[in-house]
Amino acid sequence: MSKFVEKAQASAEAGFTLIELMIVIAIIGILAAIAIPQYEKYIATTQGTDIATNFHAAVTAATSAVAAMQAGQSTLLETAGGTAIAAGSPVPVLSPTAVDPFPGEGALWAYSSTKTTTGSVNVSVPTVNTTNITTTTPEVITAELSGASAGKGLSAALAAMQAINQAFPGACGTAGTVFTAAANCKVSIAATGAITNG
Repeated sequence: MSKFVEKAQASAEAGFTLIELMIVIAIIGILAAIAIPQYEKYIATTQGTDIATNFHAAVTAATSAVAAMQAGQSTLLETAGGTAIAAGSPVPVLSPTAVDPFPGEGALWAYSSTKTTTGSVNVSVPTVNTTNITTTTPEVITAELSGASAGKGLSAALAAMQAINQAFPGACGTAGTVFTAAANCKVSIAATGAITNG
């Protein structure tokens, strides 16, 4: 065997030097320092978008229900979360099995008329008809976000507020505001069909 082959074989069996290992560890550390915050931001934005989507669905359903009410129909918007719909019973427009997307609230439900958990969308009147929605009692849709704080879903709440305020200017505060603190977002639908943000 030639000396060149012996040297190449010995080099191959030697493994990595300490400096090579330290360089690899440093590269992995740099990549992790960049990737982990970006991943956390992506998750918070996704959760906020899910809350805004639920809010938009509730407003759309309530607006349609008020229009149907004007035509003499009654609409069931929401039932208690997690409730199985019995055969022959009316099916609510908003899913009773949709989960609350807010961080740490996955065991709770997205829509409610009785519970106000952070990240849920509160429907003030679950059944829309001429008895429940009157000239003095509008349907109020509220995204419950005021319970968020630093370390407890604030990023998700702020992302939700930005998305909701884009679709419904003024629902979460002054349109065009960059939010720094969590607050509830509201839209009211009157018996006449008029929509008021905030």
